[in-house]
Amino acid sequence: MISASDAGFQARLVPIVNLYERCSLRLEETKKQFRDRTSNLIIDLAQGTGAAAALEAMAAMQIDTDVGKTISAANKFIKIKPAAGKTGIPTKYCPLSEYIKQAQLPAKAAAARTEWKLDLKTVEQDTAAASDHTSTAAMCCAAGASCGEGSSDAAQLAVKGGKLFKSATSATDKTVGRPAGKTSKHWATATKQMAEQIAHADADIATALAQTGVSDTNCNPWQSHSDAELQLDVYRLIYKKPTATKIPTAEATSIGQKVKEMYGSTEAEFDNSIWNSVKSIQVPKKEDPSGGKTQELKDVTDRNRLNDLIQTSRSRTSVEEVQKVEDAKSTMRKKKLEAQKECEKNGTKTAAECTKLGCDHDAENNVCKPKTGSENTQ
Repeated sequence: MISASDAGFQARLVPIVNLYERCSLRLEETKKQFRDRTSNLIIDLAQGTGAAAALEAMAAMQIDTDVGKTISAANKFIKIKPAAGKTGIPTKYCPLSEYIKQAQLPAKAAAARTEWKLDLKTVEQDTAAASDHTSTAAMCCAAGASCGEGSSDAAQLAVKGGKLFKSATSATDKTVGRPAGKTSKHWATATKQMAEQIAHADADIATALAQTGVSDTNCNPWQSHSDAELQLDVYRLIYKKPTATKIPTAEATSIGQKVKEMYGSTEAEFDNSIWNSVKSIQVPKKEDPSGGKTQELKDVTDRNRLNDLIQTSRSRTSVEEVQKVEDAKSTMRKKKLEAQKECEKNGTKTAAECTKLGCDHDAENNVCKPKTGSENTQ
């Protein structure tokens, strides 16, 4: 671990640790905002793709063809029913997950809306007239088996297979839709507005996903010279004012340069001045916690092991600090005992001489005597 003799180097790490901590907190806030912002969009897209799947199946629904029955004295019946495989019932269990699987992020997510295109296919009822034999709409007729023009066999009752709904003419909205490179997706919706809502949600989610994990703050020390809080930390360190809350005007213009000097202006400079030293710190190997066998910190890749080393370092630092305090107290007591012995030496002394020695003066005997009080009894 970094020893107490490396206190200056440790001090230079403090502003960096604080910078990374602030970035971590801001990143967590960014993630929270992302979750909050996209949750409603995901719900919109889930509902939209579900509705689109249902409408797509409905648009494909087709009435089955029945070539007809000859009308006679007996009652005849023809059932109007959906054709096989075109029942109008969606079979997709989760259309949103299917859509996402085939989706790809746009090359430039931030510009997604201007690069995407949407082919709108609104679904509506086929309003073809019953007499329009050329339409694709389903018909029931008593005009021959084919229900065709010129067929006038009133003895034939038939059903012409066809659709009940149709897709309207395509329209293109260049502001929303699917990104280039994404598998073509047909949007079947009830209205143009619904299609746009789905496409906007899709675009916003793609853009948000591309930005996930990006903090709103640059966390590289060599690129953060103008970071106000980093500058304040460096000011506290350089001028030994740990409680300072602002940088005085006189130093404000030069503190950015001091940050550069301390951490470098490029990644290579930062590595040379800080990071390489951190990575080369010798730490005890896991199998030998006593410290007999060591390895460089850069070779420790297990997160739990790193946490153990941090805790061990903190514990050792605490023990060292306590020992320093005890050593200081012991030295002080030793000096006071030596002073007492000096005071008790024989010989006539004046009050001034006793004061100079750190002793009290015995005026009656004109000698020095040890000072009384708690400070001499420790």
